[in-house]
Amino acid sequence: MTGGVHPCEIWKPVPGFEATHEASNMGRVRSLPRWRNVFRTKCLQEGKVLNPVKLRYGAFGYALCCGNGGHKAFPAAVVIAMAHVQNPHGFRFVRPKDGDYSNLVASNLEWVEKRPSAKGDVGDLDYKIRRRQHIELTREVSDATA
Repeated sequence: MTGGVHPCEIWKPVPGFEATHEASNMGRVRSLPRWRNVFRTKCLQEGKVLNPVKLRYGAFGYALCCGNGGHKAFPAAVVIAMAHVQNPHGFRFVRPKDGDYSNLVASNLEWVEKRPSAKGDVGDLDYKIRRRQHIELTREVSDATA
């Protein structure tokens, strides 16, 4: 595997991707060595520390490969938290305790019930709901002035 390993770094399998990926408590993700079919020939692909990719909504994440050859994208904080942070309540969202999304150390992450807003605190409305309310308000104002 490439990439320097810190002596305090603990690697654990990512749930659902145990055979292909591991996450560290220091905020890194690596792929594991695996066999791939390349032009009808089996080749051993070496594992490596992955670089995060920019997701469509601006956050950074990882595209983890599924067993069927496809990929599934996850925010970086979620990948680290899935492997290292307990989620007894079954929450879906993760936020850093200090609000800094570049600090993805496992001890800084926590599972939350509601989607974190862009400011880093827990927001109470989803973007789509806010957008819908804005459109309805704009229609009401335009109807009142017409």
